Amino acid sequence: MHLDLNAKEYLALLKASYLADWVANAHAETPADEDWEIVGICRKIYALAEAQGFDNLVSYSRERDDYVPTREFVEEMDARFLLDHIDHVFWRELALRLADRLLDEAFGAEVSGWSDEEYRRRRDTYERKVEKELRENGLKNLFLLGDFGPE
Repeated sequence: MHLDLNAKEYLALLKASYLADWVANAHAETPADEDWEIVGICRKIYALAEAQGFDNLVSYSRERDDYVPTREFVEEMDARFLLDHIDHVFWRELALRLADRLLDEAFGAEVSGWSDEEYRRRRDTYERKVEKELRENGLKNLFLLGDFGPE
């Protein structure tokens, strides 16, 4: 396969590959846990950076014997895409999970008998309330029950 890309398109591909690798592998605890298909594609794309005039974004690491994003590129991608994304996902997931928990507490086993439509309708009500609370107060009014003192 051959892709004919101009510099602007290559840069977009470089960014997309970095973001795909981050989403797929940032949570990996060991290299064995990484998605090596994505890692392999990134390596191929990164290896072309110098020839495309983007050696300020990707450099060859002798230590790793691999092409790696430069600190400048990582910081730019984090600032431009990832930090806002992580923040959005955190608050969205927190609201959804709290809404689910509140729904379960309020209706228990009754929830399993609801249609998808009914579940979404009722969950949306709780979700809106939770989102409003989180917007207004952040984590201020959330607390954990249990013993969280020093061990």
